[in-house]
Amino acid sequence: MQRINEMIIPLLDEESSTIIKGENGITTITFYKGDSVAATTALRARLKEIAQANPWLAGRVVKNRQHKNLQLAYPIDPLSEEMIGRIFFDNPADVKISSDMGYEELFTAARSAIVQKGIKLVNKQECITRLTVVPDMHAPEKGFALIFSISHVAADGYTYYRIFNQLFTKDPVEALVVKRKQAAANRVVEVVGQQSFKFFHSVPFILNLVKGAMFGKKTKCHAFYVAPEKISQAKSRINGNHAEGVEFVSTNDILSSSFAKATGSRLCIMAVNLRSWIKDIDSNDAGNYAGGLLFDDETCARPANIRKAFQAGLPISAAAKPYPKFGEALSCRLSLISSWNDFQKSHDLDGCEQVLHLPLYDAKAAFPLDSAVVFKAKPEKLAVMYFTKTVEREKILSHCELGDPVSPRTFG
Repeated sequence: MQRINEMIIPLLDEESSTIIKGENGITTITFYKGDSVAATTALRARLKEIAQANPWLAGRVVKNRQHKNLQLAYPIDPLSEEMIGRIFFDNPADVKISSDMGYEELFTAARSAIVQKGIKLVNKQECITRLTVVPDMHAPEKGFALIFSISHVAADGYTYYRIFNQLFTKDPVEALVVKRKQAAANRVVEVVGQQSFKFFHSVPFILNLVKGAMFGKKTKCHAFYVAPEKISQAKSRINGNHAEGVEFVSTNDILSSSFAKATGSRLCIMAVNLRSWIKDIDSNDAGNYAGGLLFDDETCARPANIRKAFQAGLPISAAAKPYPKFGEALSCRLSLISSWNDFQKSHDLDGCEQVLHLPLYDAKAAFPLDSAVVFKAKPEKLAVMYFTKTVEREKILSHCELGDPVSPRTFG
């Protein structure tokens, strides 16, 4: 039922898909040393500014007969303090956090600060956004954690950080465009190519993922800092070497290639921001405007091959050979890599020291394939978090350009 003074807009087809509806909210946790009281006051005030310009953050997910997709209902009137209190939480009693917790323990402790799966939000009163400040339970006077979560049915990683980054600056607030562009989103095939698009939505590919989720080994989580010297060495072997056929390779090319080889992937899915490729999707458009490139093992064999694929124009030719036929597609090894690095800006708070920034996933969930997320764990310090099902920690370390563990206490 529509409330008074409420706007309702349909979400994208992708945002109503089974996969997206089954995901917890996109969530990060950032640890700080400093005064949580002063930080809480500043963060609430800033969140209010951001939410007034982006009232959809206080929205809810609805489903009715007016549209085939899920819809987002959000207030039209200026947000009241009561409404801000529904998305901002100061030291809630049911969240007890410490920086020395293990990763799985950390997720469990933070669960109530994480926006629920999209399917559980439908026609409920819960808002799609939660910002929670929690003092460290072992040293509340010295440090605290900031947990920020947005429902995946309303945001991709790019949208998430466009909002999150604004918490840490005094610049004028930016309002994102919440009305969806379905016609533009349908043009994803122009980026990924017709064959890749068909394979991505084929029965054997989907069954492969289902099989991995239901019958695969337990997911193990590891996180390591990227070793700059190893990245530099890899780039020096390629950059300026005309025999490679490219002028340069990116850090992401290198990390993607090494991850695909470490996992022995027949196909490695690379998440890409469609705003970079489809002109009609603007940088200020909120929503899930992301696509997946299916790089095969031949392309992933060398970082230069990945760079060539990107430089060749649209659609991106991610596969050097035909995609697997039905039988192989049912059982071939798959992996996924996503980079948040380009989306992140400073997370510094006045008077506080940022200790660690982490994506927060349910590591106990049934991950269907080996996955990796590239992100900044500290200012200007790149890291990769791995959720592995088929490879052990030692193989990841031996194949990838990595250094020290992000946190020995958190990741063991």
